[in-house]
Amino acid sequence: MTRHLLAAALLFFALPATAHDYALGALRVDHPVVYAAPPTARAAAGYMTIANSGDTPDRLTGIAIDAGDARAEIHRSAMRDGVMTMEEAGAVEIPAGGEAALAPGGYHVMILGLPAAPREGETIDATLTFERAGKVDVTFHVEARPAAGQEQDHSRH
Repeated sequence: MTRHLLAAALLFFALPATAHDYALGALRVDHPVVYAAPPTARAAAGYMTIANSGDTPDRLTGIAIDAGDARAEIHRSAMRDGVMTMEEAGAVEIPAGGEAALAPGGYHVMILGLPAAPREGETIDATLTFERAGKVDVTFHVEARPAAGQEQDHSRH
């Protein structure tokens, strides 16, 4: 009995503390996150990194959100004539042997029509659809927004 408890404890502590990535074939989705928002917000941006260890490129083509009537779109922020703009992008390319970062100031998931503002500690379930690999369920964790210029690096999670 003691040996079984010891084995279970060792297995528990061997698991990563921030196991927050998802695999689908050659794709790995790392640390989907949404930042906490003011109480009146009904929209939020989602971020993550998608790595492709395969020999064939893929594309993130859709996102379904499991949060009431909320919907999600793939957006891109860009500077145009000195003004930051945001537009629907439709898809994100994930190169073979490379990665795509959905991060502030670039591509991101725009979640619209949330029933309430996302609060730190909550989660938002979603399904990502890829052109070749298919679908994978992920969970966006709601975290505190980092201080300006201090965006978190999740590349090693």
